Amino acid sequence: MTELELKGGYGEHGRSCFLLKQENGRSLMFDCGILDTDALPYPNITPDEARQINYLFLSHAHKDHTGAVPYLLQLGFQGVIAASPETIRHIGLRYDKIRELDISPQSGTDFEGFQVITGSSGHCPGSLWFYVCFESGYKFFYSGDFQPDPLAYPVDLPKDLHADVAILDMAHDTILDTAPLLRNRLSGKVREYLARGKRIILPVQAFGRGVEILYLLYKTCAGHKIWLDQNMKVITDRILTGSSVKEDRRRELTDFYPAVKQNSIDNADIVIIGDTHLERPENQALVRALLEKDAVIIGTGRRKDGSFMASMYDEGQAIRLPFPHHSSRKDARFLSESNCFQTVLPFHSNVKEVWNG
Repeated sequence: MTELELKGGYGEHGRSCFLLKQENGRSLMFDCGILDTDALPYPNITPDEARQINYLFLSHAHKDHTGAVPYLLQLGFQGVIAASPETIRHIGLRYDKIRELDISPQSGTDFEGFQVITGSSGHCPGSLWFYVCFESGYKFFYSGDFQPDPLAYPVDLPKDLHADVAILDMAHDTILDTAPLLRNRLSGKVREYLARGKRIILPVQAFGRGVEILYLLYKTCAGHKIWLDQNMKVITDRILTGSSVKEDRRRELTDFYPAVKQNSIDNADIVIIGDTHLERPENQALVRALLEKDAVIIGTGRRKDGSFMASMYDEGQAIRLPFPHHSSRKDARFLSESNCFQTVLPFHSNVKEVWNG
C-alpha cells in the first residue's frame, strides 16, 4: 500500500511538494518548494515526517520547487537528495548525501525497492520528470514543470507509461494558444514597439525562459541591440557551458552571444533583466530611469502581488504576454491521454481537479 500526501503545490502556484509513504516505512518526497507570497511559505511537513523521508527528488532548481530544502534539513531530514547535475550545481547545496541522476533520454536508476526513470521536462536547464516503479507494482509519475515544445531546452515526451497516480504541470491552465503562437505574439509585439521608437524592458527568469527569450528576440528582431544585466550574463554563461540546451541552439547562441555581451545599455533597444518580479532595488531604479526615456515593460511570467512588477502593471507601465515555459490545460490533457494514468492531479494551478484515466 502506497499513500500519496499533497504537502503543497496542489491548488496553488508554488510550494510544490509531494510525499509518497509506503507500508514498509520508506518515504519518497518529490520537490520541496516555497510559496513566496505566503506569510508561511513552507510545505506542510512535520519533523517526524522529515526524519522518515529516505529520498528527496528535485525536478529543477527554481525556488518554488527547492526553496524549502534548508527548512527540511532543519526539521531533521537525513535522507538522500537526488537531482540532475545541473540542478545540484545551480542550487549550490552543501550536503553529504547527494545523488546525481543520469539525464540521458528516459534513463533508469535503481534504488532499493524501486526504480526511477527520468526524462528532460523542457522547462529549464536540468529540469526532469520522474516515473517511479516500485517492486510492489505501484507506479507514480511526476512531470515537474513541463513544456512539451520548448525553444531551447531538450524535452523527452513521456508516452505509453502506466501509473496509478500522475501529478502533471498545468500552470498555464487558462492559456489556450500553442507555444509557437505565444512566442510569435511576443516577438511581434516587441517589433511593433520598436517600430514606434520605444525601448523594450523584459524582466525574466534568468535560469529558465531568459535564454529562450534571448534566442527568440535575436532571431526575430535582427538589427536591434540587446543588453543583458549582470545576472543574465552570469546565468547564460553557466547554461552555455553545461549540457542542458539543444545542441543546434547552443551553436547559434555561442555564435551571437559574445557580441550581445559587449552591447552597452546606452544604445540598447531591448533590455533583458534577470529579475522576474523586479525585486532588486538597483533594477527598480534602472527601470524607472528607462521609463523616463520612452520605454515599455513586457512581463512574460506570473504576476506576483506586492512586487515592484505588479505595481508596474497597476500603473499601466507594463503589459503581460505569457511565454510558454509551463504546460497549458491542453498540454496537460495531451500528456495524460498519451499515457495510461489511472488518476491525474493537475498542479501548479489555483484550481483543484482530479482526472480519471
